[in-house]
Amino acid sequence: MVIAVALLLGGCNTLSGSLPSSISIPANDPSFQSRLYGGASIGSSSLDPNLSSAPAFNLASDSDQTTQMRLGYDIHNMLSVEVENSVLGAAELVEAGTSVKYSAFGVSALIYGINGVQNRSRREGWSAYGRLGYSYIKRSSAVLPLDNSNSSAVLGLGAEYGMRNGIGIRGEFTRYDNDASNFSIGAIYRFGLSAREIGNVFATAAKPALTSATSRVGANGRSRGNSDQGGPQNAPIQRQQTTHYPNNALAAQAWAPRVTRNDDDGDGISNNTDRCPDTSASSTVGSDGCGLFDATLSDVVFKPGSHWLTPKARGQLDKLADTLLAFPEARIQVRAHTDNKGSADINMSLSERRAEAVVEYMQTKGIAELQLEAIGLGESQPMDTNDTAAGRKRNRRVEIATLSNIDPDMWNSINERAEKEKIEIEVAVAAVAKAPKAPARSKMPSEPIFPTATAIAVPAIPKPGYVAGFTMTGVVSGVSFLSDSAALTESSNNALKELSDQLKAVPDVSIAIMAHTDNQGEESANQTLSVSRALAVVDFLVAQGISKPRLLPEGYGETLPLVQNVTDADRARNRRIEVRVLN
Repeated sequence: MVIAVALLLGGCNTLSGSLPSSISIPANDPSFQSRLYGGASIGSSSLDPNLSSAPAFNLASDSDQTTQMRLGYDIHNMLSVEVENSVLGAAELVEAGTSVKYSAFGVSALIYGINGVQNRSRREGWSAYGRLGYSYIKRSSAVLPLDNSNSSAVLGLGAEYGMRNGIGIRGEFTRYDNDASNFSIGAIYRFGLSAREIGNVFATAAKPALTSATSRVGANGRSRGNSDQGGPQNAPIQRQQTTHYPNNALAAQAWAPRVTRNDDDGDGISNNTDRCPDTSASSTVGSDGCGLFDATLSDVVFKPGSHWLTPKARGQLDKLADTLLAFPEARIQVRAHTDNKGSADINMSLSERRAEAVVEYMQTKGIAELQLEAIGLGESQPMDTNDTAAGRKRNRRVEIATLSNIDPDMWNSINERAEKEKIEIEVAVAAVAKAPKAPARSKMPSEPIFPTATAIAVPAIPKPGYVAGFTMTGVVSGVSFLSDSAALTESSNNALKELSDQLKAVPDVSIAIMAHTDNQGEESANQTLSVSRALAVVDFLVAQGISKPRLLPEGYGETLPLVQNVTDADRARNRRIEVRVLN
């Protein structure tokens, strides 16, 4: 009977083609995935042994505690098959403390319904099911006429709530025979393995995480970025020593599609597990086929009319930045929304400032400009009502959308430009090293002697890398210099010693020392001063025992301010030293 039901709902093509449309076999949803599962439950039984064969005995108690163990397999979005072993307890008899113990072993078909086909296909959310099967029932007793066994049909009704992690909670009433029924509550766990995959579990576990040069699987998803073959999960793109960008040939491979059967959108995730069937083949996706970074940032919320990032918001953005550093080829779009208070034009402008505030903060954490895109959507896409304070707060939100990865052709053009700029940087650094120190500037400076502007080339911003264990990226707090000088203050020692300790602890990391100034004074003077300050930091670290080839000094002058140079506090923030990992 069970095999017949399985074949019926599983979709026998020849049979379904001959059936009238009114009783045609339900189509199996393409998102359905067959999975093995196991579970257990406890409950209470109702037992009524037939005492007609032993009239001298009387029933004292007709209920007991039950336990059940089950193993099942999902074979259709509406059908699962289970093997179950049940200990149904004992019916106690009055005479001499004897009892009749019940146990059952059987196979059943579970027919699912009620909830929508998508949730039913994933076994998620609430669903009802009916049980139809056959069981061998054993009755054990010291009273010989009551010690017997027989086979019987099993009928049941139950409800199940499935979660995305594979866990399901069940409640069920089951009738085994005329004298035994049971109500139970329990849990199951779906292992996520198809029948074909079960035999390959150990072989798969033994393989390295990185299976090819064109794909990378991390703990939280899969990216098409290039990695060292045989390298660790989430390894970054390897860079040539002469530039800060991927090797051209490797970059061309990085976006090559990975061939996967039944993968209509070409993102490397098969159709039966792909929850986002329209993603781009060049996007960084998770194991469910959706954009790896797609999310609403629940902690990044704003007060009405404000685009200021709270400490809690910055904490969540720090975690996002850590992940982006491990996927340097990925691109994201920051989408900011507002509630409907105020005019639509003002809200649109406010949302744009909020998106830009997030992007600017991410850049301070070492995320490349190419990886970030900001867009303001104003009040046009509310996710809740604007009639309540709580709803408006939810609407003042920031969402992240995963875009297509950085085009390899763009890397090629950047590589060419970076090679040219590197030569200019070397010339500029050599010129600064030989140039006399700039005299102190007054409010009305005379003509200070600096190298000409054409000799000072602003270097290209290095693309950030990622090395496990090295955490001091971004702005190095506590580093300062004497006014209009490259001389480090004594208060800078602790921060730079902490940086040197990290460099010693992670000996394989190379970093860029990026120095910035405010906009006070001449632009060319600020450029020269920033390079001198970067060199001063390098000299300090070398004195602490760090190999000089691991340190790349770079000066940006006043070209990359964190904030507008309006107040003294703003200018102090812009006079900073940043660190970026190069490998």
